[in-house]
Amino acid sequence: HWIEHVARTLGLRPETVRERNLYASPDDAGDDARRTTHYGQLVDSDLPALWRECARVSSLDARLAAVAEFNAAHRHRKRGIAMVPSKFGLAFTFLTLNQA
Repeated sequence: HWIEHVARTLGLRPETVRERNLYASPDDAGDDARRTTHYGQLVDSDLPALWRECARVSSLDARLAAVAEFNAAHRHRKRGIAMVPSKFGLAFTFLTLNQA
């Protein structure tokens, strides 16, 4: 829950903190350190753009507003919603196989 704690402390939505912690876009020239995995592989996908597209296609802002409205109207019953990125490494010794 550290993302939520950071978001609350900074006055940001958790989704904003998650987006800021994605690997950088290939368009961010000279920022290869923010595009390299712990295996030393360079991420060539524009994850920030994909994140924003997922939020748009899923109507995340409207859904967040609906959840907030429901929670304001119900004292004891609450709803929640989150958009969470995930990553996993397989840790094969043959580096080419570590691509997912």
